[in-house]
Amino acid sequence: MSISASLVFLVGAAFGSFANVCIYRIPRGISVVIPGSFCPACRRELRWYEIFPVLSFVVLSGRCKGCHKPIALRDTIVELLSGAVFVLIFIFTGISLRAVVEAAFFLLMLIIGFIDWENLIIPNGLVLVGIVVGVIAIGFVSFHSVWYSITYAAFSAGVLFLFRIMGDFCFGKETMGMGDVKLAALVGFFLGLANFLIAVWIAALLACLYWVTMYFRKGITGDFKIPFGSFLSWTSIVISLIPPADNAMLSLVDPKAIPHLLGLHF
Repeated sequence: MSISASLVFLVGAAFGSFANVCIYRIPRGISVVIPGSFCPACRRELRWYEIFPVLSFVVLSGRCKGCHKPIALRDTIVELLSGAVFVLIFIFTGISLRAVVEAAFFLLMLIIGFIDWENLIIPNGLVLVGIVVGVIAIGFVSFHSVWYSITYAAFSAGVLFLFRIMGDFCFGKETMGMGDVKLAALVGFFLGLANFLIAVWIAALLACLYWVTMYFRKGITGDFKIPFGSFLSWTSIVISLIPPADNAMLSLVDPKAIPHLLGLHF
C-alpha cells in the first residue's frame, strides 16, 4: 500500500472511530462531542492512546484498560471497513468533491445501518443531515439539479410507503416503520430511483433470509422485528461502490458531473 493510500486508510479509520461514537451515543441521546470518549462499561474517560483506530484494540488485547471488560468487536470492524472504503473511493476518484460526497454517504449509511441493527430505530436527524449534504453538494454544480434528486427521493419514499401499506393490510399489523420510508428517500436522493429499486430488492431478499435463519436457529415468533433499514443501508453502500458506466457513484472522473454521479440524468 502506498504512502498516500495508507494515509487515506488512517483518515477513514479515524472517521470510522467517530462513526462508532455516533452509533453508541445518538440512540441514547448523548452528545457526540461532549463528553470525550469513555468506556461504555465503567464510564472511565479514555486516554488518547486508547482511542487510536484499530491499533488500540490490538495493543489493549480487546479489553478496557480500567475494568478489563471486552471492547466491542463492532468498533474495530467499523474502523477497518471505513478505512478500506475510503481507500476504494480514493482509488476511483482521487481527492475531489465527489470523493467527499461519497465518503459522507458511506458514513451515513454505515451509522444508520448499525443503529437500526442494534436499536431498531432510524434517527430523523441523520436522514436530514444526509439530505442537507446532498443539496449542498449538488448546489455547487447546479441548483436546478437539486429538484431531480428531490424527485427521485420522493418516488423512492413513495415506493417503500406503498409496500408498508400493503404489508400492514396483508398482515393486519405494522410491518415497516416510517424510519425505513425516510431512509428510502435518502437512498433515492443519492443513488437515483433505478439504483434504489435494486438496493431495496436485494435488501428485501437479505431480510427474508435473515428471518428464515433466525426462525430455524432460535424459533422466533411472528412478532420478531427485522432491522430492514440495516439491510437497505448496507446494500446501498455496496451499490454505490460498484462502478459500471451508468452507475451513480464511481463512474465519472470530472467532478462537475456530480448531477450524474448522484443519479441525475437530463
